[in-house]
Amino acid sequence: MTYIYGDIIVIENFIINYIILWLTAYFSKFRTNKMKIILGSLTGAFYAVLIYFPFFNFLNDFSMKICLSFIIILIVFAPIKVKVFIKSLAVFYLISFIFGGLGFALICITNAKGLVSQGVLYIYDFPLGLFILTCILGFISIKYSWDLIQRKVLNKNLITGLNIFIDGNKVETLSLFDTANFLYDPISKLPVIIVEYDLVKDILPQEIKKIYIENLEKDFDLISEVILDSKWIKRFRMIPFSSIGQQNGLLIGFKTDKVTCLYKEEKREISNVVMAVYKYSLSKDGEYNALIHPELLNNYS
Repeated sequence: MTYIYGDIIVIENFIINYIILWLTAYFSKFRTNKMKIILGSLTGAFYAVLIYFPFFNFLNDFSMKICLSFIIILIVFAPIKVKVFIKSLAVFYLISFIFGGLGFALICITNAKGLVSQGVLYIYDFPLGLFILTCILGFISIKYSWDLIQRKVLNKNLITGLNIFIDGNKVETLSLFDTANFLYDPISKLPVIIVEYDLVKDILPQEIKKIYIENLEKDFDLISEVILDSKWIKRFRMIPFSSIGQQNGLLIGFKTDKVTCLYKEEKREISNVVMAVYKYSLSKDGEYNALIHPELLNNYS
């Protein structure tokens, strides 16, 4: 027979609740304080004891457990707006599920003993070092997943279809509205889109492709000679840029006939857009192949 002691239940649940609520505050970025987190943690810890008393048997109901999580979030983040409440509750559940999954996994792969009672997972004979490792792994897992989720959601809202038209040719791709892209064509003063070389190489004249194939895009004397003999001489632009590790750089650019893109489910057409050609990948995971200047949509037809 396995005995469960009330003081141990309170202490274990208080520690886990405190870690989960602290992480909830950390990742949601909502303001709270240590005392509120302690009160929320104690509420959850005493609930775990009360459910063993026959008089409080109704607390085992699923709806009561949902109410408990609502109360804890209100305690920790009050006063609270509806939007803040929903977001903090979602983060709280996400972190709780990750910690619960890690705890269950460690029971399975180690010699730790555990049981599920009244809907609560209890672990005993669990080394302190392994508990600390669980907390560290939990933090790393949550931080990675949270950053990934935020990045995916943000990119989903900012990535859109882009069509580029030059000399009767059309190139289709996905592009990212890049708020850090402040490139302008120094001649027309129009905002510039940046595209990967591999995306547009099939529509570039052979003499211009040679510049990129032979890594000559920094040889400005050679570029000038090539452009003078190219049918694209009227399209040619040199786009100055600055970035970390490189100041006063230049990108080769060409004026397009037009580009079209979808923005807020509306198709927009912009004429005489300059595209700067970048030889390398713009996205680590290949989600997009072009960067759109945020001011570009102010010039749409």
